[in-house]
Amino acid sequence: MTDRAVSLLRRGWSVVPVHVPVMGDVCSCGNDCSWPGKHPRVAWQPFTEALPSESQVIDWFDNEFYGANLGVVTGQVSDLVVVDVDGTIDDFKALGLPRTRTVLTGGGGYHFFYRTGRQPASSGIGVTPGIDIKADGGFVVLPPSKHVSGLHYEWLNHDKLTKIDVSRLPARAARTASSGGKWIDELLDGVSEGERSSTSARLAGRYAQIGLTIDETVMLLSSWNTLNNPPLSLRELGATISSVYKRHRSRNEIQVSTVDELAELFSDIIGKGLT
Repeated sequence: MTDRAVSLLRRGWSVVPVHVPVMGDVCSCGNDCSWPGKHPRVAWQPFTEALPSESQVIDWFDNEFYGANLGVVTGQVSDLVVVDVDGTIDDFKALGLPRTRTVLTGGGGYHFFYRTGRQPASSGIGVTPGIDIKADGGFVVLPPSKHVSGLHYEWLNHDKLTKIDVSRLPARAARTASSGGKWIDELLDGVSEGERSSTSARLAGRYAQIGLTIDETVMLLSSWNTLNNPPLSLRELGATISSVYKRHRSRNEIQVSTVDELAELFSDIIGKGLT
């Protein structure tokens, strides 16, 4: 896996090690998590902004996390947008997007990889039925990683990545370069006690606004939280994210079910005593 990871890094992809499923649907993280074999083994917030070093990647896959699955952070950092199709090829064809390099996931879905010239694009769940967009702040697992089904992710072709304009993506994914803000960059390095709760709420609100799923927001803010001095408890972080997404739900900005999914997720985490 090291050679594959280094090769992709040299191509400009922000690669990270990912947990693996063990003994069926048990995750190597050791928790009763919602994403067995699908979430990074490292605090990956920094790698949404800059690539890891080659020596760091080699150490991850040769030593610290030997045997890990392989993943990539999507969005401008890797010049990648992935159209995640949970259904059939026909569902993808209905979008009218061009052919590009494609992965068959271990769960029977498809990942279609595109370049955008580093245009800003929002991640989003259910942009059309059964189709998600993985872009800024997003993350996908790469071949030949092992899926919880026991199957492996695999490349269906080795086409060049097609470059598309983000305006061709489902409408919810496209956004303007000015939609971010300098304040985000200033806060992502972590904050001190007294600023943590307000900052986590502000970041969660921003992520909800640009279309990140709750799962993606939880993963991003859990990673960001490790940079705070000191970090928030997972209980407080979970309560903040839940409150923010409930507010967005009331404005019809996210799907109703996702708030309940978040509550279940943090119940699992808190139940493990990780506070």
